[in-house]
Amino acid sequence: MVEALSPHCSEELFQQLEKAILNYHEPDEKRNAQYCFSTWKRGYFDHYWGKAQYFLLPALPAARVKPSTTALIQVLHRKFAEYSEDRFLRNGRSKGGMIDSKLSSNLEKISNRAWLDIVRNSKVKNPNNREWIQIEPDRVLETSVRQFSNSLETIAKRFPERFARLALQFPADIDPAYISAILEGCRQKTPDSNLPDKAKKTWEPANIRSIEALLERFQAGNDRETAASFCRLIYQRSEENWSDATLERLVHYAKNHPDPELRKLNVHCDKSAGEASIHILFQNTINCVRGMAARAIKHLLWEHPDLFKKLRAGIDALVCDHHPAVRMAAAEMLLQVLNIDRDQAVKWFVEACEEDIRVAASPQGIQFFNYTIPSHINSLSPIIQRMVFSTWDDVSKAGAKQVTARWLYHSFFENEVVACQFGTLPQRQGVAAVASQLLHDRAYSEMCQKILRPLMNDPDKEVRKEVRRVFNKPEFLNNATLKPFILEYVNSLAFTDDPQNIVRMMKDYTGSIVFISDTIFSMCDVFSSRLETESRDVNSRMPYAISETVSLLLRLYENALASEVTEIINRCLDIWDMLFQNRVGIVKNLTKSIEQ
Repeated sequence: MVEALSPHCSEELFQQLEKAILNYHEPDEKRNAQYCFSTWKRGYFDHYWGKAQYFLLPALPAARVKPSTTALIQVLHRKFAEYSEDRFLRNGRSKGGMIDSKLSSNLEKISNRAWLDIVRNSKVKNPNNREWIQIEPDRVLETSVRQFSNSLETIAKRFPERFARLALQFPADIDPAYISAILEGCRQKTPDSNLPDKAKKTWEPANIRSIEALLERFQAGNDRETAASFCRLIYQRSEENWSDATLERLVHYAKNHPDPELRKLNVHCDKSAGEASIHILFQNTINCVRGMAARAIKHLLWEHPDLFKKLRAGIDALVCDHHPAVRMAAAEMLLQVLNIDRDQAVKWFVEACEEDIRVAASPQGIQFFNYTIPSHINSLSPIIQRMVFSTWDDVSKAGAKQVTARWLYHSFFENEVVACQFGTLPQRQGVAAVASQLLHDRAYSEMCQKILRPLMNDPDKEVRKEVRRVFNKPEFLNNATLKPFILEYVNSLAFTDDPQNIVRMMKDYTGSIVFISDTIFSMCDVFSSRLETESRDVNSRMPYAISETVSLLLRLYENALASEVTEIINRCLDIWDMLFQNRVGIVKNLTKSIEQ
């Protein structure tokens, strides 16, 4: 139905439909999200939002949807690429739905002795086949270590100290999932927001002595769940004065834990580490044990810079790690090392980027450049040059952004900027992105205009799309020095691709718009000439942009009448005649605009 009818509805109705699909949430989404959050940290990845959008958004005509919707469709295709039809339709099976624990409904009534009996029960395992009890059409109960440990985590967050002490009575050979659940409770520093006010008043975090006694009883091992929970505990409570034994355990995980495995990913498992994008590697930094260890070290150094020497062996290992996601996490850790030993941090950063340039192009890498240029440009410029000419498109784009910004700020990389202006698509995109962002800054505006002028007519739409981003601040129109640039933009390919950015910016401007009359007239000229045919295509967004421009023309006419600017009044009337004569847009809509 969406596919058949949405191309023919009015623009207003289409926008309502698009918005409704984008904002749709399933009735049980909150409960599904709680379940997903509890399983993500254990390496089981499912999604609680986006399935409806995955099916419905692509049914909308591509020419009419917003650019952000187009981008979301691409994300959803990647997100659900590995989902089978059976996985989408499983809610229609005879058994299935939200999986829960049998313990969930009575958690606060279960005594300490009962909990000890539960965790010691050797009959409770993680079944290979689903042993479910269907209690509601969309809810099943499961008896398993996985579900019982989820229940234990929930109640441990409610009473952290009680369960930290109780865990000291757990058997030595207990399933690690139960220890992980207790550590998750111990990292809580504040009560959950959904607790009643009375319960919040009596809530208290787990005592550090109790936590360290628990850590002493259950020593470091290779279990992923326990190690991950330990790292989260340390960075969540990094202000505490942890013992040397606890710090040594953290360093041990940083150096020796097998997660992540060589060339494998924990998020987007269908790809290998060698083919992952920057974004995918970044997602893996906080979803692997050694990456979380790096994060814990960063937080500890923020609270306790004096721990630098004790943690240094872990830092050394993380910087040289064989997995690019861990090195990326190390880059974030080095941001804190900058406050302790700046030169050493730069040396480590160069080492972290040496084997995989994607590390330098990560969000943490870019932030590192911001803090260390120009002071360490000699050490870092070779890395940026490698980024520019990388075969990875996202890395090359990030490199082009860096050389453009460094040239504008410090006059570095002039040759590289010129090469990127006329280089590959990612390089031109990177240049356009930075110039568009800094065009509003008067200190760099003139140089940015020179960069953007040829790019607004670039042969590739993706580059021109970056140029359109300049039109995001209404006050931009007040800058008299940019008036020639704006007029040139209106006559460019970037404008004809999608006029809505500048139209929206003009509509958002408050006050008289007489001062931008030349721009509005130029826009109408373009609509009447080069875009005359597109203006009548109801499957595109052009008619809507034109109708909004007509509203601006009427507003300009009224402003000119109030100011008694005869020349602009007459020009508005001439433009109006021209729009009718050339049948720009839908004549009926133009007439409605007059009546309003």
